[in-house]
Amino acid sequence: MRGAGYGNYNLISSVNDKMDSWINRTGTNAAGYSNANGSGDCQTFHSNSKDNNVNFANSDEVSSWKTNGGC
Repeated sequence: MRGAGYGNYNLISSVNDKMDSWINRTGTNAAGYSNANGSGDCQTFHSNSKDNNVNFANSDEVSSWKTNGGC
C-alpha cells in the first residue's frame, strides 16, 4: 500500500508479474508498467477506483508502478 504522490517503484521478484486486481483509494491516478523502471505497456489505475479482475491481456504483467499520475 502506498499513498498518492510517489514516483516509480519496481516490484520485488515474489510479486513481479502477478497482478490480477487493484484498488486505488487515493484522489490521484496511479499507473502500472509491464517492465521495470516505468517502461513498457502502461495501465492507468484511476483515482478512487478498483478492478477486481484485470482483463486477461493485462493480467500478470505489472513490474513497476507509480502513484503520482496515470499513463
